[in-house]
Amino acid sequence: MGVFCNKTCVSGTFGPDCKNNCSGQCLNDLICNRITGRCDKGCKPGYEGESCNKVCSHGFFGDNCLKQCSPSCLGKSCHNMNGNCNFGCISGYQGPACDQFCYSGSYGQNCSLRCEKCVNQSCDHISGMCFYGCEPGWKGPQCSGVCTADKYGADCMFSCSQNCLNKESCDHVTGVCENGCSDGYRGEKCNSEKD
Repeated sequence: MGVFCNKTCVSGTFGPDCKNNCSGQCLNDLICNRITGRCDKGCKPGYEGESCNKVCSHGFFGDNCLKQCSPSCLGKSCHNMNGNCNFGCISGYQGPACDQFCYSGSYGQNCSLRCEKCVNQSCDHISGMCFYGCEPGWKGPQCSGVCTADKYGADCMFSCSQNCLNKESCDHVTGVCENGCSDGYRGEKCNSEKD
């Protein structure tokens, strides 16, 4: 003679002898079906499967795991419930979901780099390439290089005076001779002859 169950499983359990626990991820915190363990009304955002016991697949989040993570998330990975990027943003983007361009004057991964030496601090939000050239004394696409010892000024286009004591030594921004002037010359840039 078989033994029949005559009691219903308590809330949050299901199956034979009520030995299984519900996932706890049913929509609106409803309890699962006491026989099958399924979430009959659906899952909380970020979960999927009949029993809502699986987090969203890689690259997806939200209700029924139908929303895609931002393509600007590093690794295209985001939080299964709210879509915030797990590992930060690719170059040129910022914000929890990496859906905002870098603010003016910044660029790179998570907008962590500054285009300080660009004219007007204006650069491409991804590469950092300066739109209007470099501040005096600096060179390169991101204006990160100092003018060579014998050059100075905007785009490093001016040559240090040949009258500097050390002909290859002037301030990279102003052109002022750093070690003084050769005999017979005076002035900051050693451009004037002595009387």
